[in-house]
Amino acid sequence: MSRLATRLISLVALASIAYAVYRVAGDVRPDSFSLHRPWLLGVLLPLAALNHALRWARWHILLRAAASRPVRPVHTAHSFLIGSLAIFTPARAGEVLKGAVALRLAAVPLGSTVAVLATERSLDLAIMAVLLLPGYQSVADGGFGHAMIGGIVVACALAVVGVAALPWIVGRLPRKLAGLVGTREDAAGALRRLTGRRVVASGALIGVGAWVAEVFIYALALVAAGADWSGELLAAACTIWAASSLAGALSLLPAGLGVTEGSLIALAVSLGRFDFSIAATAAIIARGAVLGTIVVSGLPSLWVWSRQKEIAV
Repeated sequence: MSRLATRLISLVALASIAYAVYRVAGDVRPDSFSLHRPWLLGVLLPLAALNHALRWARWHILLRAAASRPVRPVHTAHSFLIGSLAIFTPARAGEVLKGAVALRLAAVPLGSTVAVLATERSLDLAIMAVLLLPGYQSVADGGFGHAMIGGIVVACALAVVGVAALPWIVGRLPRKLAGLVGTREDAAGALRRLTGRRVVASGALIGVGAWVAEVFIYALALVAAGADWSGELLAAACTIWAASSLAGALSLLPAGLGVTEGSLIALAVSLGRFDFSIAATAAIIARGAVLGTIVVSGLPSLWVWSRQKEIAV
């Protein structure tokens, strides 16, 4: 990868973070923030690192299954860390960068890595739907029940259609791209292996672990901002975090910036009955921990990879 491309990707990631801070700072007054238990911030960083590590483990297992052969962990780590920066592109379209890195390092066709990405998104949607359940009654009482169900149905339908259409799309690409993308049979074979019972179970379990880590990050951020820990807070955190993540994903904005944070604040106030200062502070802390981990781990990996002329598979 050229230095220009590296700088462009780095700039997009950093500019997106700056944009998120600007958007939130424009809507929330500085005196609205509250931090009553700052020592809890030290717990959030290991949780954010655990979340990122679990998502890499899932990527490694799914990519190995799609390739139907061993893939070196260092190669999947590079492709995951660099590709994670693509969350800052509209609709996460830049995640194809994961495939580009995996193609260069591990010779995995792009069609197979796209199948992995589609599988990941489908698993995430299913997990988000489950996480919505603990506080669904509160959501329904607030008048958001039908909107939430509609969002889940639309998102799941798009995921199913995208996964089912992948071999058809690959089969209609120009022949010149066959060496990069692979054949329709490659994509179909990757999907068939990815939908195996053992692979799906492994991906789902690891995905649940990653999402639970994110929920605890948000719940502890609420406590750090001044809320009292309780089972009701954890249930509310599950629903609010899942619903806001879904809203951010459906917005197609880079990393759901603006939409996710606004949804976290609005739902925490209207459904969780938290004070605005607590809701705003928790949203910034939790999103900062999750997105900050992506940037801090992704940019060094991108820098290292851009200076490697050739790595043996």
